Amino acid sequence: MSLQVHLAQPGLRAAVGVSSHHKFQFPSFPSFFALGDSFSAGIGASCGWIKDEFDAKGTCLKCNGSYPYQIIEVANTSNAFSDNMEVYHLGCTGAAMNDVINTGWNNRTSQIDLMKPKAGKGGWGTLSIGGNDVGFANIVANCIMFDRPSCDADMNFTETLISDPSLVGQFTTTYWKVLDTALQHDFRLIVTSYAQFFNAETAICDNRYIFYGRYLTREFRTRVNKMVADLNLLIQIAVSIVELQLVFGGSQKGIFFEDWDSLFTGHRFCEEPPLDWPDAWFFTINGVDILPNNTNHTNAVPQWTGPPWGETPVNLTSFASSCNAENPGNLTSQMLCTWARNLGEGREPVGNFSTVIYPWWITKTLHPKSVAHWALAKVIYRKWINGDYF
Repeated sequence: MSLQVHLAQPGLRAAVGVSSHHKFQFPSFPSFFALGDSFSAGIGASCGWIKDEFDAKGTCLKCNGSYPYQIIEVANTSNAFSDNMEVYHLGCTGAAMNDVINTGWNNRTSQIDLMKPKAGKGGWGTLSIGGNDVGFANIVANCIMFDRPSCDADMNFTETLISDPSLVGQFTTTYWKVLDTALQHDFRLIVTSYAQFFNAETAICDNRYIFYGRYLTREFRTRVNKMVADLNLLIQIAVSIVELQLVFGGSQKGIFFEDWDSLFTGHRFCEEPPLDWPDAWFFTINGVDILPNNTNHTNAVPQWTGPPWGETPVNLTSFASSCNAENPGNLTSQMLCTWARNLGEGREPVGNFSTVIYPWWITKTLHPKSVAHWALAKVIYRKWINGDYF
């Protein structure tokens, strides 16, 4: 898939000669909504496993290191925090666009319906969505962490989904549902991109792999990165379409694309030495978090309060004889079973691991660490205060 679309910067308002800056006063920093998937929930960051009115059981695996919560921390350190400011975090690990606008998986209430009772209280919102709609979790599981037989088919399937012309329409429908639900007349929606995992230019990873995964050749890294980049471009196009519709429809609401991927430059896997796996801004099974103050990973204390609610450890040695590596609908169980069977065959993963683990160790992997969420939080806060979203 090759998309050659050049978008005006910093937004299509400039391209069409429309400016709405004069309509707004210098922005305050009001309460906001956080919607989306695991990139919003922040499962790869420092984690307190948030239980709240939107997720009483904690099944969405929201972490206090996620960028929506860190936006408030940035505001606090900037002396702009208000005791009345709240983040209504509706995001959920595993969410796809259908979970945002309709009844979600496991009969979970849609994020739009969760938003409605608070619709008049939030002045703006953030949204990270789309990765699960095109099957990125399968590529992480079956290609990057484990080199399973389905890897090539999974990559072909994701590329096909990203090439589907209807995907842009699905994005625009989702954005409009959020914008229509918000009651504030000048509501702003900030849509974030995904991050490419690899530096695809170096040669240092050609004979390396993560855990039990496929060798990280430049060809493989380039292909995976291109999927992420193409999805990000489709998201940006969809945002621009909705932005034009808002402008020409005379709405005072706004939508903006935020390029999270650019902040990962120099912080991906396979960067030039002396950087290595633990230096990347993505969590790995045998890694630890990098905190917002850039505390060195070798000295960082994991900011976890134990496993997610109700999760019990798995003994991989005994699990191998009873598990189903093709367990439908449960990717984590599939990955645990593959790990257990590899151990039974004498194949050791890269790194030192206990044979008794919590499933969330796998779920956290390849998600942004706290430092990446902090970087995005600073950008969003600064742009809001500077009026760039107005």
